[in-house]
Amino acid sequence: MFCLTFVEKAKNMLTKYYLEIDGTKTEIPTRCIKNWDEVMCAYKRADYSGVTRSFTSQFEFVHEAYDMLMALYLRDGFNAVAILSLYTITDRWEWEKRFEAPVDFSSITWDNYVLKVNCIDNSLAAFIKANKGTKYEFVVGKDIQTSTPLDYDRIPMVESLGYQVLGESSDDSGKIKVTAPTYKLTPPWVGLVDESVAVNGSMAAYGDQDGSEGSHILEVGKDVTLHVKTNMVFASDPKDSFGGIDTDFSLYKTAVDGTTTKLCLLGSRFAGQMYFDVNDPSELPTDLKDGNTTSCALVQSTGTIWEFNYVASEPGSDPKWFDTGKTINEINIKEYDVEVFAGDKVWIGVEMEPFMGAAAPDTVYVSILAQTIEITWSGMGENVTIDTIAPKTLCEKILEKVCMGKLSVNAEFSEYDSRFANTYLLAAESVRAIPGAKVYSSFNEFTDWMQTVFGYTYYLGECVKNPSTGVDNQTIFFVHRSEIFKHDASVIQIANVRDVSYSVDVSHIYSSVTVGYEKQDYESFNGRDEFNFNNTYSTGHNVIEKNLSLISKYRADSYGIEFAVQERGQDTTDNESDDDVFFVLAKYENSVLRPDRSAKINNTISDMVFNGAFSPMACLSANAGYICMQAKELHLAFASSEGNSTIEIDGVPMTSDIEISNPLATCGVIEFTTDDVDEPVDANSLIEIESGGITYRGFLDYATFTYAKNEAAEYKLIVKDIEL
Repeated sequence: MFCLTFVEKAKNMLTKYYLEIDGTKTEIPTRCIKNWDEVMCAYKRADYSGVTRSFTSQFEFVHEAYDMLMALYLRDGFNAVAILSLYTITDRWEWEKRFEAPVDFSSITWDNYVLKVNCIDNSLAAFIKANKGTKYEFVVGKDIQTSTPLDYDRIPMVESLGYQVLGESSDDSGKIKVTAPTYKLTPPWVGLVDESVAVNGSMAAYGDQDGSEGSHILEVGKDVTLHVKTNMVFASDPKDSFGGIDTDFSLYKTAVDGTTTKLCLLGSRFAGQMYFDVNDPSELPTDLKDGNTTSCALVQSTGTIWEFNYVASEPGSDPKWFDTGKTINEINIKEYDVEVFAGDKVWIGVEMEPFMGAAAPDTVYVSILAQTIEITWSGMGENVTIDTIAPKTLCEKILEKVCMGKLSVNAEFSEYDSRFANTYLLAAESVRAIPGAKVYSSFNEFTDWMQTVFGYTYYLGECVKNPSTGVDNQTIFFVHRSEIFKHDASVIQIANVRDVSYSVDVSHIYSSVTVGYEKQDYESFNGRDEFNFNNTYSTGHNVIEKNLSLISKYRADSYGIEFAVQERGQDTTDNESDDDVFFVLAKYENSVLRPDRSAKINNTISDMVFNGAFSPMACLSANAGYICMQAKELHLAFASSEGNSTIEIDGVPMTSDIEISNPLATCGVIEFTTDDVDEPVDANSLIEIESGGITYRGFLDYATFTYAKNEAAEYKLIVKDIEL
């Protein structure tokens, strides 16, 4: 192996190059690189995050370097490995490495004089650029380490059952006939017509009541309060076998010891309370006189079935019909709260007896026009344990896949947001307890979550080779944007500037902002209580119709976790949400990790909901400085919410307008060139220039430097402030 030790000076810049082949690092002269004068360094900030550095990717080799690379390629083909390095001289006359990257032999072309080849930038930035949208999967507990398990103590569910008394259809009017022996409490036939039971933590059994002795609609598993809502409407019927029947339908319970207790009255039809059908002229009295009724009478209106809105005038005078403006529900509905206990059997009973002791046959019937019997209660499932994953662990595993094992990556997270240290990730398949549960995520999804929820972005540390393993190591730093765009950042002054041009970056002016999470569709009505979807706000700016969307793919909806837990045991059923990632704010209670419910959330069905700290309002607050770059102070007017907008979190209504201020910078940019070609010591410093008597200070957005030639550097700054 030969060694070339030629150093070139191009005006005021000294450079030298190395090729490393088979572990031997060989210096090559600049004359072996035909396009040496095009080697350029570019600093660029993407999406108001950290600054990344890139270099010319294609090199044109001649002379000795041509021969070296040709021989290596002919020997090893696409599997050939060569590393190209670029060094420049410092003010202390020390060589400093500026660039190092593998040669990409798949891009090789040559003719008789020039061999052209690209260099693969093996820094983390290049790998992220190529693979940031790829979704990877990891087996929880095997491919990816779990953290402290979450003891999930559930959210109460409002559960309900709907019943109707069954009987014989009497005619086309929709009435049914219910028969029963007189003077005897009897269980009629009762059918279950509506069911919404999610966790079934309170009922041992429920179903139809078959009318036999001892039949029932519910068997209670745990002590619980039942809310009973009913509306039973009875009809007069001239064809009744006996018209003067007092009838009570009631709810009863029979305890384990056989004791029967009446819980509440569901509906009562007694002699003198008559209901007439205006759709049937034969039933409607043409002349109601005093004494025809002893109480008010209700009449069915035409149109919608079983809507009643007429009553008779008061008894004691000639009755006159008038419109009360009320529906039958408003007049006749009944609601009760009743206590039942474990082992109780709940049933519906009917009692029929003649009016005022009149003689009656052994069995009679009553006609029912309409009925609703709804029984609801709060049901709560048993505690379950869910595997959790630390955000740092998932991030590093994703980057391990992104870099295909060619780079060792360490992720570090700022302590700026105190919530982050107590945030845990949950794979949807872990929530469902699917065997071999996997977590699925791309790097983009992870960073979108970090930005939306915490206002964090990232920057990359230097790539350093581990001397013991020979593997390159690089650190990625996740920090709040205000830690990059510091108000007290050090200032670098550039004195010699020209071609100064100021403009407004309209891409950062928005007419509306949508922040939060994707809307989820639940099968249970309990999900209407969920608030962690997204809110939209108007900025009041009408320069351009544009929406800033800060949406996290990772989910913070507590009901989403609850419903996923309810699907446990359905491990053979695919669910479109199985590849979702949830996250919770959690804290230790008696050495057990549970959801943190310290945020006070009002106007919800249950006080057991959680993740109030991750509401859309909290997401907006985390990004306030970023959103506010279009104005020093910004009024965000609430427009809409896809979640429960009636809630309050720590006393702040979801529908509140929000005032934000203290922008990270402005939406102005300034461009210039300078003969000061030294690279900035700190890319996150404030750069200050003066032009036309105006002082501009801003953060680096873009800059280019040419190493081999003393060409002017080009700058573009994000303006923080302007001083006249």
